[in-house]
Parts: sequence; structure tokens; C-alpha cells
Amino acid sequence: PVFAGVYDTPGCARAVDVAGGHAYVADADHGLQIIDITDPFSPRFTGSYDTGGYALGIDVDGGYAYIADGSKGLKVIDIRNPSAPTLLGVCETPGVARNVQVNGDIALVADGGGGQHGIDVSDPAKPRLVDTYITPGAAQDVDVADGFAYVTCGAGLSVLDVSHPQPARIGGSLGGFNAHDVAVGDDYAYVASSYHGLRVVDVHDPLAPVETGNIDSLAYARGIALAGDYVYVADWYQGLRIIDVSDPYAPTIISTHDTPGDAHDVAVAGAYAYVADLHRGVRIVDIRDPRNPQPAATGATPGMAYQVVVDGNFAYVADGANGLQVVDVTDPHNPLLAGNWDSPGAAQGIALAGDLAYLADGYAGLHVVDVSDPWSPEPVQTLSLIHI
Repeated sequence: PVFAGVYDTPGCARAVDVAGGHAYVADADHGLQIIDITDPFSPRFTGSYDTGGYALGIDVDGGYAYIADGSKGLKVIDIRNPSAPTLLGVCETPGVARNVQVNGDIALVADGGGGQHGIDVSDPAKPRLVDTYITPGAAQDVDVADGFAYVTCGAGLSVLDVSHPQPARIGGSLGGFNAHDVAVGDDYAYVASSYHGLRVVDVHDPLAPVETGNIDSLAYARGIALAGDYVYVADWYQGLRIIDVSDPYAPTIISTHDTPGDAHDVAVAGAYAYVADLHRGVRIVDIRDPRNPQPAATGATPGMAYQVVVDGNFAYVADGANGLQVVDVTDPHNPLLAGNWDSPGAAQGIALAGDLAYLADGYAGLHVVDVSDPWSPEPVQTLSLIHI
């Protein structure tokens, strides 16, 4: 990889959205930070706004940034002039606003113990609460697909119809399990539910989700990937679990691959599963026969492999205190470290967009890394300026 640039935000970068040549960062107790990334090799401070709360989530829509501001609810910031952002509107929420996604004229806010809120932002200067759904646990995250919002929470998975201006309540709720990670395919949601194992939820009718099957004999279902009739679960100290979900009413563990570390995340590409195995790097497993997975190799990384993303012939790893590690998996049986960049913080999340990797590095902020040539890491510039 080629390190393109870094901007050391003054707080703890919790979320980011990119629009129009700028990165908009929800920076915890330092509110909104706006970074000019038109030149990824030289990111520059543009502007900031102290939201007054604890910025945890952000969604940019039009000329406005919608911020989930912790105990201070939803803040709407006018960013049409990115160098001088101004507060436009506020909607207080009863819980702790953790995440937000704008869907038309409705901002959907995951509000912790306060549940899931639909806030009318047709007039961004006057956001108003129009609907609340109290989830069966603290709302942690929200995603929107095909007119429905899927909300993960501490006690289950909730689905809301948001196809109309005012969100409709779901017909029922699914409680009794913790929703940690989810993969959706062919009208079924597969939920990695930590100590509650795997939960299979029929969402043919998203207003009436029904649990069809479960496996509660897992150790701690942390991450999940879906490929064909099989679900791959990163199951902590039990390693990789492969589950046949061809009959969603009777999911069956068909095999286990005991990884040498603690399976934290999993990605599937082609005939191989790539497991982020914490202190043991990336474990590559041959899954051509899902009933008999075979160890292909371990791509050792120097840190703690928290998350892995596979693109083409390379696996990109958020490797804790050792930053970004890129593993050449052209031959999955002989992975090679292609390059790395040692970030100043503790990398725990990674996403790819074209030739750029975005690395969530805790208190060290957000890093943009050019991975157009994964074999030639060339740190170009590091900006450690702090703007308040």
C-alpha cells in the first residue's frame, strides 16, 4: 500500500461520510470535523463545529450533515460552506443517539435505550420527531434497504417500514438475543448473536419478521458472511463455523475449523474464507468442500487482526497497533505480506473505495491510504495538526 495521508482529528473518530471532496467526521466530544480530501495525499482541515454532545454517527445528505450526537440527540449542520458550518436544527431524543441514516425526508436515528426514531427533516431547520419504535434492547445500528430499516439492538433484530414519509411500526419484534452482525440474502436475515449463537430470521414480510431457526451452541458469534447455502461465522475461540442454511428452519453446523487464534471477523471470496484471527493474523481456509474445510495457510500479521476485507488478490487487514497490513493472496496457500503502513493509533476497522483504503484508527483519527500499488508502501505525508 502507499500511505496517502492522515488527518489527526482532535477527538476519537467514530464515523465518517464522504461527499463533494470532503470527509465529514463524527469526532466524539469534538463534534464535526471537516477535512478537504480533494488531494488524498495532502488532506487539509476545512472547518469544524462543536456539536455540544458526543458525535457518534453521521450521514451527509444534500448540503446538510445529520449527526447522532449522543445524549444531545440529532443535530442538523448546514455544510453548504464547509469552511463555516453552522447549526441549523436540533431534535432532542430520550436516549443516546448512536447512528443516523437519512431516507428521503426522514432521518432514522438509533437512540440506544430510547429505541429507533423517525425524525421529519423535510425542513432541516425544524426537525421534528414523528415516530418512535422502542426496540427490545439498546438500538446499536441501523441500515436501510428496499424501503425497510433493519435495526440491530442488544435484545434482537427489528425491521421497520420506512417506505412512506412517516415510518410504520413493525408488526412484531424479535427479542431474546443480542444482534451483533447480520447478513441478508434471499429474504432471510442471518444474525451473529454473540453468546446466543446464530439466529435465522424470515423477512419475506419485513413487517412481520419470524425466527425460523437457530443454533445456540456457538461460543461467541462475532462476525458473519453469507455465500450460497452456507453461513460462515467467526466464533471467537471456536474458530470458523460453517452452517448449512439451505433449510432456514433447520440450520445445521456441518463443520468447524479451529483457528489458532480468536476468530473476530470473516470474509468469503471464491473458494476461500479469510478469518481475522486477532493475534494470529489472517487464517485462510479452503472451503471448496464446506463439510470438510481445510487449512490453506495463515497470513501472519504483526498485530491483532480485527477486521479483514478481500478485494481481488489482496486481503486488507485492520491490524490493531500495527495499522494496515496488506496480504497478497494470489496463491491462498502461500500468502505474502505485500506491504504495510504502521498507523499511529489502533486500527480496528477498514473499508475500501476504489484505490483508497479508509482506516479507522481510534484516537488517531481517520487515515486515507492509497492501495493502487499494494507492493510499494510510500508514506507521503502525515499531518498531525489539531484544529478545534
